[in-house]
Amino acid sequence: MSQIALRMEHITVAYREGFVAINDAGIELEKGSIHGLLGENGAGKSTFVKLLCGVLSPDAGQIFLNEKPFSALNPADAARRGIIKLQKQSDLVPSLTVAENITLGDKQNSFWLEPEEGVEITNQLAQQFGIELDPNAIAAHLSEEDTLETELLKAVHHKVQVLIIDEPSTHVSMGQIGYLFQMLRRLADSGITVLYVTNRPDEVVHLCDRVTVMADGTTRQTMLVSETSQAQLKMLMASGRPRLKPVRTPFKPKREVLRITDLATFREPGKPALEDLDLVVREGEIVAVMGNADSGARQLCDAIAGLLKTVGGSVRLFDENITKDGMAGTRQLGVSFLINDPNTSGIAPRLSIQENLLPNQYTNPAYLKDGLLDGEKLRRRAEKLVEEYQIKCDSVEDMASTLSQASARKLLFARECSSEPVLLVAYRPTAATSTNNAALMRRKLIALRDEGAAILLVPTDLEEYQQLADTTLVLHQGRVAAYCEGLLEPSELDAYMTTPAQPANDEMEAKKP
Repeated sequence: MSQIALRMEHITVAYREGFVAINDAGIELEKGSIHGLLGENGAGKSTFVKLLCGVLSPDAGQIFLNEKPFSALNPADAARRGIIKLQKQSDLVPSLTVAENITLGDKQNSFWLEPEEGVEITNQLAQQFGIELDPNAIAAHLSEEDTLETELLKAVHHKVQVLIIDEPSTHVSMGQIGYLFQMLRRLADSGITVLYVTNRPDEVVHLCDRVTVMADGTTRQTMLVSETSQAQLKMLMASGRPRLKPVRTPFKPKREVLRITDLATFREPGKPALEDLDLVVREGEIVAVMGNADSGARQLCDAIAGLLKTVGGSVRLFDENITKDGMAGTRQLGVSFLINDPNTSGIAPRLSIQENLLPNQYTNPAYLKDGLLDGEKLRRRAEKLVEEYQIKCDSVEDMASTLSQASARKLLFARECSSEPVLLVAYRPTAATSTNNAALMRRKLIALRDEGAAILLVPTDLEEYQQLADTTLVLHQGRVAAYCEGLLEPSELDAYMTTPAQPANDEMEAKKP
């Protein structure tokens, strides 16, 4: 019989009178297993995590760790007792080395560890899990993979018993997800229990041993992953409501909208991000840019937006060179961008929802009446967008800061897609959204494409790629590894994304102004 590492029984949490976040829910995690906690946004998953991390206390029910009653005063207390959550934003100290971060807080006989001891501990941990990691590397200079490895080894060093991974696909690139899965499996094989919190059934099916589905604040069902399917999990998440897949018309090549020629940029001095990149996006076409974390896909979006300085090549919209125009200049030509996080730079929290939805309409003659703004017409337009994009709010006059994260993301999406763009640049547009919201956004992208817009898309995941892409561009370390019309099979994608790139530092240096 399997040993139970963690058990939660009859858990109830009420945030305020009349609102119960979790009602009589429970879960059991077997030692050394990867257990998925699956549910839509708002299902109660985050509240479960807060209970385990000591952020909240249950109003009813009990939690047991290794069959002993468990309660934590705060996240630090939970970590000392063996429950550690991997943070969405790295909590490594940038100025410290890998070894110093892993052993941070360690003492021996009331003295801090000597540097050599930290290096030895790090090397032993890396060897245990088959990882190549420089213990003396500075955290600020680590790749995404090395940062992830350091975070996980740090948790192991601090005696983690239950490791919580919360919605990793919201902050880990598609290419890095596969590597994360490998690392989590190694941890589970060593006896560590992993609670994998997600709203993505495909991730559960590929990674987890067992899964518990949450909906409407309660745990619906727990089952072996080997005995279920993505379709069944989706139905359980949606309380039995079927979902509609986007319907799309066949792609017919039209005139060029965006042409990129020999584009080159640097990630940092001496490290190219893009090298000699050529790309065309046509009217009514969705070009999907695929690649791992260091592929340069993000830098490509930033370069088009004017947020990243180019050192060679050109970006042309129709016949106009926009390489040096910046975001404001390209927006005036009809380019929209879905590349910002709505919680950081995408929206203005102190402005109203209406002002955020219609920032450019205040100079639009269509919204002027007798030389003055037609407030009623603006309000009706904003309310129409709120309804169309299912943005949850009491009034369009409310401040944008009152929106939930999901609604803030939909506000940003509505603003960029409703401005009739000739070109839309979208970077992982459905990240951190529920399955229903992702489906809504994908339908809108297809509608935009069918209306003739050109779309450059860095897909959030494989499903999004398969549903939306007309043309595939695969990047590997800033260079084009594959470029073709239609879709590539997952095995082909993986092969191209991991194809070694040819170094071209000398060429890049020659292109510096």
